[in-house]
Amino acid sequence: MLIWIILICVCLLLQTTVFSWLKVWGVKPDLILIVVVYAAFWKGSTRGGIVGFTGGIIEDIVSGGLIGPNAFGKLITGFLFGISRKRFYVYSLRLQIITAFLGTLLSQSIFFLLMQICGEERSLSSLRMLLPVAGYNAILAPFIFWCLRRIVKQRYDRTKPDQGF
Repeated sequence: MLIWIILICVCLLLQTTVFSWLKVWGVKPDLILIVVVYAAFWKGSTRGGIVGFTGGIIEDIVSGGLIGPNAFGKLITGFLFGISRKRFYVYSLRLQIITAFLGTLLSQSIFFLLMQICGEERSLSSLRMLLPVAGYNAILAPFIFWCLRRIVKQRYDRTKPDQGF
């Protein structure tokens, strides 16, 4: 699990520094979500959910806002995409783009719903950024998947069973 925490922290650092300058359509990507989708596809629903929750809770803590909306959205996304991993050829470029797009829509929709339930007014104005963020993630996903495959290949080969955390 340590490798996933390190990857999440690196993505959070990139999100808040490099990609805050590289905004496209006025938004920055959700790199942590791409890591969650990757973990779900390569290691299954349990690992996808754990990485999703961990990444989301770290993001919630660092943001200084409500604790939980990011964690819950990424947990559900990681779990659901992990369930579907055996049905698809995960090396497909098209699948990587589609899953990043759909995963972003799902995770961000859950986030906005929870923010609305908790009385955060600004979440409705942020909802218009949903499609641009999903598009940005979809564009970056194949490159990030390729990088992650290189980073975790030795330690987490897909043919090996998941051995817990």
